Amino acid sequence: MIIAGRNRDYKEVAESLRAKKVLIITCNTCVRLCGNIGGRKAAEDLSEKLIGDGIEVTEVIDVSAACIAEKIRNKLTQSKIDASDVILALTCPLGASSIASVSGIDIFNPLETIGVGYLDEDGVPIVVSDSCDFSEETPADEAAEDEGLKISPFV
Repeated sequence: MIIAGRNRDYKEVAESLRAKKVLIITCNTCVRLCGNIGGRKAAEDLSEKLIGDGIEVTEVIDVSAACIAEKIRNKLTQSKIDASDVILALTCPLGASSIASVSGIDIFNPLETIGVGYLDEDGVPIVVSDSCDFSEETPADEAAEDEGLKISPFV
């Protein structure tokens, strides 16, 4: 799985989206499992906060795997695209690229990939070294902190 962290705080996200019609698309796989940065609940919570701060959110869409274009295409209609200026992608960068290829509109993705990894038996995301040789494994929150990222919801 992809281990990702957020590279912005809520205030920065809100400022970047001000005066835009925002469609939120989130993935229910990796970014949900990485500290609930994404997933339906995190996206809905972020949507409510953005709306409360005067930002127009057109809809929240969740998909099981944003890195699979067909999953996006099945939920993203042309009318949803036309109603939005930008898509806020609460996905890993691979998912954001998939969304961009399907939608054709601007994507705002405030997440970065930390590495690849797995969930341990306690549900803790573990980052495996870049070479995937399993010689070095680090809890994702520690790896994120080393990169200046956070593994937690925006709100």
